Amino acid sequence: MGVMIGAASLAGCGSNSSNAAATDAATQPLTKKEFIQRAETACVSGLKKKDQVALPELQKLALESRGIPDPKKVAKIVEDSVLPIYRNIVAGLGQLNPPKGDEAQVEKIVREFEQALEKTEAAPAKAAEVNAFAAANEAARAYGMEACRL
Repeated sequence: MGVMIGAASLAGCGSNSSNAAATDAATQPLTKKEFIQRAETACVSGLKKKDQVALPELQKLALESRGIPDPKKVAKIVEDSVLPIYRNIVAGLGQLNPPKGDEAQVEKIVREFEQALEKTEAAPAKAAEVNAFAAANEAARAYGMEACRL
């Protein structure tokens, strides 16, 4: 996603011919290797951010609860800290141009991540019990995206 934003901001500079070339390069399908690299970069970056934000909160909650944490408090952490980051990851994946011939497979993977995100948004307290992203994670792994496990 950062690459797309960077490319978009650079496209605003220079002559019209360079703008057209930058736009063409940004809209060209990626190779499978490029797609996987960019997808994994987005996932790893987002997951690191999630760990930096949510883990300390969850650890604090675990210490305070001395046992099973209050599901409402877990839901609050998921809503406030985890879901915004997951939304950004999924949006970033959706913005990547899939490899030619893989469009349907990539769209299916992104759709599975979006559906899992919707399920988690609808019932954030269940996030500690059931990983709504399991099927999407498996679909991403089968495509070659080992690091995209939300």
